Amino acid sequence: EGVIVIIALAHASLSPAFDYTPWTLFFSVVAGLSATLFSVMFITFQLRSGLWNGSRARRAVATSALGELMIPLFASVIFLMASHPWRIAAWIMGLFGIAVIAWHWRSFILENKSAPKFDRQQAKAGWFSLSVYLAVFVSGFLNPRTGIYILASILIWLLFSGASEAWLLLTYGKDTGKHDEEPF
Repeated sequence: EGVIVIIALAHASLSPAFDYTPWTLFFSVVAGLSATLFSVMFITFQLRSGLWNGSRARRAVATSALGELMIPLFASVIFLMASHPWRIAAWIMGLFGIAVIAWHWRSFILENKSAPKFDRQQAKAGWFSLSVYLAVFVSGFLNPRTGIYILASILIWLLFSGASEAWLLLTYGKDTGKHDEEPF
């Protein structure tokens, strides 16, 4: 057993360490982009609070959209800390995303009988979001060469998805069940 440990340690010392330098610029850009998108959507949701304020399910949709923009921000900021604790970022953000989806489903279940088609579609799409957040969580257990690529890819996806979900909610008519005709 001692020989195996020595060989493993020697192999680990000979294998090149993972270089985080190329990823620093990427996560800096993602942090800036997600902070901008999150801020714009947060202010917009406050200005158009009538779209989500009267319904638990709509509040959950708004929270999910903002969560999809916030997760890349926090994951990037945590990655940019000294020693690049990307695994911790993946675990925390994966669990946060799973909690947001669980809360969304709980909110939908409480209003299931009166939920319009839009809310039903959003709740069904939660399965895809759940798989995305599980992948974020699992990426923290992988080696850096694989895990960071998966995490980075999902963070880019979340930026587009969060902005799209926010746009869908902002263009949805709260009383008619149709998209607004007036310009935003």
